[in-house]
Amino acid sequence: MPEITQFMRAVFNGLVVEGFGCTETMGVVTVSLVGEFRVGALGAVAYGVEVKLADVLDLGLVVKRDNRGEICVKGKRCTKGYYKDPQSTALLIDSDGWLHTGDIGEWTPEGSLMLVDRVKSIFKLAQGEYVAPEKLEALYQSCGLINQIFIDANPKSIYPVAIIVPNFNELRESLSKTDHELVNLSDHDLCQHESVHRKYLNVLDQIANERFLKGFEK
Repeated sequence: MPEITQFMRAVFNGLVVEGFGCTETMGVVTVSLVGEFRVGALGAVAYGVEVKLADVLDLGLVVKRDNRGEICVKGKRCTKGYYKDPQSTALLIDSDGWLHTGDIGEWTPEGSLMLVDRVKSIFKLAQGEYVAPEKLEALYQSCGLINQIFIDANPKSIYPVAIIVPNFNELRESLSKTDHELVNLSDHDLCQHESVHRKYLNVLDQIANERFLKGFEK
């Protein structure tokens, strides 16, 4: 999460870098460069591997058009496959030798890799837009009023739906400044109260605007 990276850089007052890799690639695939301070940027391609983004037609993602696709890796240090599991190996590595990570990524103008979400996590809305729920959950959960959040939708929905578990301590502290008569309500009653619903909708909308989320992501 961006907030964790920012926190670690502030606490340690030193070089904290971000990178991308997985077990099947035997470690680092990309790593941020010295002087790269954009949080979430996973950096340039490391020595010994090649990286490309591949179209994900099931999700309607075309790299040349969307600058997004599945992160694929090739290199001598990548695994040759899963032990005695040719079926899983065939799903992992294509006929050209590219290892498919199952992650959706995009390139920044500076050539740094950005992680978007897992292929299996992304869902399609009724109007044809694709939503990355884990990305949204990470952004929204940065709010102190939210303890847990789950985002989902179905193909007939025109917008995603969020299920929120409030941080009741933070919620009561916030309400004490504006709606003090609600502070002594039970957790259950707070969750049912219209004023609390409006408060969370306003908070989510504020975060969405600050992070420049698209309309269908709100």
